[in-house]
Amino acid sequence: MGVPASLVVPGAAAVPETRPRIAVRGLTKRFRRRDGTQVNAVDGIDLDVAEGEFLVLLGPSGCGKTTLLRVLAGLEEVDAGRVELDGRVVDDPAVRVCVPTERRGLSMMFQSYALWPHMTVAENVAYPLTTRRVRRAERAARVRRVLDVVGIGPLAGQYPGQLSGGQQQRVALARALVAGDGVVLFDEPLSNVDAKVREQLRTEIARLHRELGFTAVYVTHDQEEALTLATRLLVLRDGRIAQSASPREVYTRPADLGVARFMGAGNEIPGMLRAASWSPQWARWQWARSRRARCSAAASRPPQPTGRPWSRSAGPSTGASSPTATAGSS
Repeated sequence: MGVPASLVVPGAAAVPETRPRIAVRGLTKRFRRRDGTQVNAVDGIDLDVAEGEFLVLLGPSGCGKTTLLRVLAGLEEVDAGRVELDGRVVDDPAVRVCVPTERRGLSMMFQSYALWPHMTVAENVAYPLTTRRVRRAERAARVRRVLDVVGIGPLAGQYPGQLSGGQQQRVALARALVAGDGVVLFDEPLSNVDAKVREQLRTEIARLHRELGFTAVYVTHDQEEALTLATRLLVLRDGRIAQSASPREVYTRPADLGVARFMGAGNEIPGMLRAASWSPQWARWQWARSRRARCSAAASRPPQPTGRPWSRSAGPSTGASSPTATAGSS
């Protein structure tokens, strides 16, 4: 099904401007614990999000990703730094600026659906348009179109309590897209659905992003989800940016051991760096030299006590040598 033109972000297919959709400078958000100690949930972050980018904030619990998202949405006041949306300052305590959430021109999809139980699907989706005083006829038309786009058109008259978890999350997605703001914030939206529905919705969100061209900031702690959706990954640790790069680069060239461990299964090999500089040529030379040394040691080793012909071969995963019988042995 084609996407209606009214839902496509204006200028999304054009050449990106130099000015980012979202700009964050020196952002700091502090919380105080009961014992009086102060915690920097977000600690001096600088960040730009370009037009049409799908930025995924990834990290373990407590790293500051949800706090950062809530600051962008205007749900948390910052202690220091500045937030700009399309060049307009929406948060800056230095000049006492804090624009309310409803005036920031963005949409948000929550982890807990956040649907009004006494409203139908169509009424829930239409709510952002109602608060902006969009005319009734236009409102109804836009709601029908977006419900068809996310695949729940026939459920327009149902109530949230009559829907499955996956269907409710599609309603929440439709509500986030219907206003056509161009910036959508996602707060772990797929954590409450089962694995099969999660995979379907992940594919649906990726498709809608390609077709509609909205700018997205997406919070998750699921590595597979992040690698699937992101055009850029922002790995957070202790309120700071540990690495910002494409999903491929973060996975294949992690910035440090902490990022590598968080991104998934891997082999850690302890060692000592003896070269002042590293290059692929130097690495190949070291590998060839160690291989020659292993072959020389294997050739000088005496035969097995049984007298059978034998050779040395490297194991497929560990690289360790192991004796194997040659062809023709019994």
